[in-house]
Amino acid sequence: MKKKLKAFTLIELLVAMIIASIVIGFCYGSYRMVFRYYNDFRKTSIAVNKTALLHSLLVKDFSLSKKALSNNHQVAFEFYADDKRTSYAFEQNAVIRKFNGETDTFAFAVTNLSIKLFGKEINKEDHLTDNLSFIISSNDESNRFDFHKIYGADILMENDSLSLITK
Repeated sequence: MKKKLKAFTLIELLVAMIIASIVIGFCYGSYRMVFRYYNDFRKTSIAVNKTALLHSLLVKDFSLSKKALSNNHQVAFEFYADDKRTSYAFEQNAVIRKFNGETDTFAFAVTNLSIKLFGKEINKEDHLTDNLSFIISSNDESNRFDFHKIYGADILMENDSLSLITK
């Protein structure tokens, strides 16, 4: 008596393998698409977070500082509480912030840098500034930053800045 073995035929195995390869192909394509979207989102998220951090640091330093002094492509902030200074250097491909011996570098292309006092461009070194504006670019996206500071008469007189109003 011969026993009959229960098994799949070669055609059944071939059909199952073809169906499995089609399903695996769809899964791999979906995985690649989701991974690409994730990487794009992550890059955009990092750029937005860096932009937001730079903006919040500049807003904080502008608002809490006693005065903002400009020097070529740099702005330094002096604070009331202590003699510490925070400085920002605006390079062609970066904004560099120095505070308490620490350096933060923000990799942005900086264009249209404008440092003014009473609406006039400043060319002197270590001169008071009340307006800072520039455009940063990163990943084909540009953001304009504008900061303005209002000084009391004591600070303006201390730095002999009132003479610029009459000129």
